[in-house]
Amino acid sequence: MQAHLLLVFVRCLSIRATSSSLQRPPLWAVCAKIVRTTVGCLKLQLDSHVASRQQGEELTKGLLGAFLIALEIMYSQNGEMAANVGQRNQGLGQETGDAFADVTLMGLSFLPLLCSAVENPPYTNLALAAINVLIKGFVAPTTWLSILQNHFPARCLLGRIHADLGTESPKVSLNITLSLARMRVGAEMLQNAGVFSHLLILSKQLQVSWTKTLKKRMY
Repeated sequence: MQAHLLLVFVRCLSIRATSSSLQRPPLWAVCAKIVRTTVGCLKLQLDSHVASRQQGEELTKGLLGAFLIALEIMYSQNGEMAANVGQRNQGLGQETGDAFADVTLMGLSFLPLLCSAVENPPYTNLALAAINVLIKGFVAPTTWLSILQNHFPARCLLGRIHADLGTESPKVSLNITLSLARMRVGAEMLQNAGVFSHLLILSKQLQVSWTKTLKKRMY
């Protein structure tokens, strides 16, 4: 119940964050507290057998959802103009800088466990989306590349690119694939996992889908 309320709260926060009524320093401080709270709870959940039961599964999904939205709020406000994390972090005030640093450290410590969560189907999309935001907006490539090389299930990711085309899975998987491919080491990791064969399967599936759609429109 508490995880659900937290998820509702952070969703409302996300909606309000798009307006000018909320200033960045207090908003980021709240997001940092949400990240700290959810990471602490998720480490306990994912490390235990509770997350495999139905009640634990819903709790874990709610916490992952709140964690992801808090990251997205900060990432969207920080902008994507700069080419790397260091440049994006320049010019932050003391309060926002502290919140950013706190989230970065918490995310970094949580990254290996997030990689493990990718292989658990109920959490895969949320875990992939969270990893994507972390590596794009918070953790420097020199840090996250080594962690992902040791913990990230690249084959699991690539298998979802062409799975369940009617769901969010391909979109989420392609987003993080593109993020990884921007770095040479990330691209090599994807290549070693057979990324091109998976993209070929996706291409063929899309071609079949488009052909069926065109036929329906013709008749």
